Amino acid sequence: MTLRDRLGAELFSKVAGPDGPRNRQRVHGTPGPRWFEPDSPIARVHGDASMFVGGIRAVMLQSLHPAAMQGVADHSGYRGDMWGRLAQVSTYIAMTTFGAEQDALQIIRAVQRAHESVTGTMPDGTPYAASDPHLLGWVHAAEIDSFLVAHDRYGHRPLVGPERDQYVAQTAVAAEHLGVIGAPRSEDDLHATLAAYEPELRGTPAAQEAIRFLLLHPDLPLAARPGYLALASAAIGLLPADARREPAAAARAAGDQPGPRRGGHPDDPLGDGVGPRRGPRAAAGDPAVSLAERWPLVDHHALRDELLTAWDRPGYHDLRHLEEVLDRLAVLTAAGVGFDPTTVGLAAWFHDAVYDGAADDEERSARWAERALPAAYADEVARLVRMTAHHRPADDDTSGAALSDADLGILAAPQERYDAYAGGVREDFAHVSDDDFRAGRAAVLRELAVRPRLFSTPEARELWEVAARANLRRELDALGGD
Repeated sequence: MTLRDRLGAELFSKVAGPDGPRNRQRVHGTPGPRWFEPDSPIARVHGDASMFVGGIRAVMLQSLHPAAMQGVADHSGYRGDMWGRLAQVSTYIAMTTFGAEQDALQIIRAVQRAHESVTGTMPDGTPYAASDPHLLGWVHAAEIDSFLVAHDRYGHRPLVGPERDQYVAQTAVAAEHLGVIGAPRSEDDLHATLAAYEPELRGTPAAQEAIRFLLLHPDLPLAARPGYLALASAAIGLLPADARREPAAAARAAGDQPGPRRGGHPDDPLGDGVGPRRGPRAAAGDPAVSLAERWPLVDHHALRDELLTAWDRPGYHDLRHLEEVLDRLAVLTAAGVGFDPTTVGLAAWFHDAVYDGAADDEERSARWAERALPAAYADEVARLVRMTAHHRPADDDTSGAALSDADLGILAAPQERYDAYAGGVREDFAHVSDDDFRAGRAAVLRELAVRPRLFSTPEARELWEVAARANLRRELDALGGD
């Protein structure tokens, strides 16, 4: 069994729980009629590995409803047994998707009985109950939207055309048995449902605490954490822009740090007449499509497109690198790191916009930012871009610390991704001889390895320091470095 297989098995065992093999046998081995065919849209989505990403996104999105989060905070054992709670959810999804009808109805009744005791009062005195059909509706909508978005992006066979509406309609079967009233039956219904809940959503300290716990305390072996954090980063990257912001906003003192701008109309997130980039377009695998939605400004779309063109190149410093830096900034935000996301986001877009493997790449990128950006951002973005030439932000430079950590976070990637990164760097320097490259690369890695800390924020150190040092040591050994 390969390392990747072992880590995958470790994560699966955590999600499935100690009764995973027995539950699997019951799900697939019990005779009797089932609600869905084996190759139906719901079976394809819920049986795909993208559910790991979708499940994490769902938890984070669901936490933005204060009543849902209050119920979790008051009654859930997520701190003491996070994986136990996830195992219960995964068993419920498996049974209601693949199991015999009698078993699906039985587990739904068990969840309903558990919900009877999940009641309480919000801080403002408003009562809540887990069995409330309106609250169940939010949990359901956030969940299936997350599963669908993750499957669009990472699934083996993304749904197209009428399959998408079929999936939403199929998920309504179990939802309405559970107590949801008028569950969405089409993708348009789903989007309308999510929009209707939007005025009720906000980040709370309880949501921030839960997400921090999910990121920082996964209760996994150290070797498995890079893979888990890669899944979490992917999940955060798939969240709507406002959802990525809200948990961090709850942790900031009121008004003491600026937040990012809100996007345009939900059907025109860029404000440039382009509709939502989801479904088949997102599934096509074009990273520029999803990256365009993450442009930090409400305007300057021509500049955005110029940057996307500049990043569209072979080697490590490509569109995937930009996407991963933005994902890691979102992870740091969710973990509670405070910084101005518009300015730092723009710096991420520019930091390797010019990349020829030359000593002045960062300087030329910074000058581009100075020329192209509005005056309110130009100087600070250029300063941050220049900082990435050495990744040594000052102790009081919160923006520089966030950008540096997000950029260096690749060092903590799972082994397969780290090796691809190292290969991409070699491709970036294809004009350099093998001997000169090995010597130069080893010198860069040694300079990093001797630093007392690779990452500037405590959150990044907790997330990535151990895995990054292990990867540095492994590559140095391969290069013959000291």
